[in-house]
Amino acid sequence: MSQLQDETVLQYRHPPSNDDEAHEFRATQLLHRTQEVSATIDLMLSDALSPSVWKQTSTHEPTDRGDLVTDPLSQFRGRIKKDFVAMAGHSFGAATGFLAAQKDHRIGSMLAFDPWMFPLPSNYNEKVQLRALPTLVINSSTFHWPSNLQSLAMLLQRNHELGSLQSMQITLNSTGHLDQSDFSAIIPAWIRNRYRSGATADPVDVLTTNAQLNFAFLDRIFQRTPNSLNPYRDILWKDAKPSSKFTVDIKL
Repeated sequence: MSQLQDETVLQYRHPPSNDDEAHEFRATQLLHRTQEVSATIDLMLSDALSPSVWKQTSTHEPTDRGDLVTDPLSQFRGRIKKDFVAMAGHSFGAATGFLAAQKDHRIGSMLAFDPWMFPLPSNYNEKVQLRALPTLVINSSTFHWPSNLQSLAMLLQRNHELGSLQSMQITLNSTGHLDQSDFSAIIPAWIRNRYRSGATADPVDVLTTNAQLNFAFLDRIFQRTPNSLNPYRDILWKDAKPSSKFTVDIKL
C-alpha cells in the first residue's frame, strides 16, 4: 500500500497478465514513483528541520526505544552537492530514473543498472525525452531481450542527439539481473538457485566492478581527476568516445 501526494491510497495488487493492461498498470506505478523521487530530493536538499524521529545512536547502549533526534538530516548537512543530483536505479528503478530526470531537472546524471524499459511511455523518446542527460548504463549479460535492448538503444541515441556526449553502455559478462543489486551478495545461495541461470561471476566482484565504474563515470561528469587505482578509469576517460553508441564488454 502506498499514498500519493493527494492522499489517494493505492492498494497493492498483482499486475495483469495482458500486455496492454500490464503497461497501463506499470505506467501508473511509474508516475507515482517519480513523485517519490522528487519528494526525496526535496528532503535531501532541504535545510529545514525535519520532525523529530526515533533513531538509535552509537553513543549510548542500545535501548528498545532509541534516542530522540530532532534533526535527522544533520548527518547529511554540508555534505550534499546541491547543484548536482545524480540518480541510480536498478531494473524498474532505472526506468523510474529516466522518467524522473525528464520531469525533475535537478537530476543531472543517471546511473542505470539493467534497465527494464517496459514501464516507460511508448512515446518516451519522441515526446518525453526532451533534455540530454549524461547516462551510464551497466547491463548484465543474461537479462535483456531484443525489444528491451532496442528501447534502450533508442533512449541512448536520442540522448546523444540532444547533446549528451557523456553517455555509455557497458555489459558485464557472465552476470545476472540481480547481480546488479546487492541481493546476490547478501543471499547468494537462494539467488543462485532461483535467478542466476547462466551467471557465473562472483557477486561481490560484480558489485565491486559496478562501484568502480560508477566512481569513474561520476569523476568524469564532475571533471575530477580519476583515482589512479581505479582499473576502469581509462574506459570512462581516455578511451571514451563522445557517442551514445560506444559500448564496452567486461569479462568477470
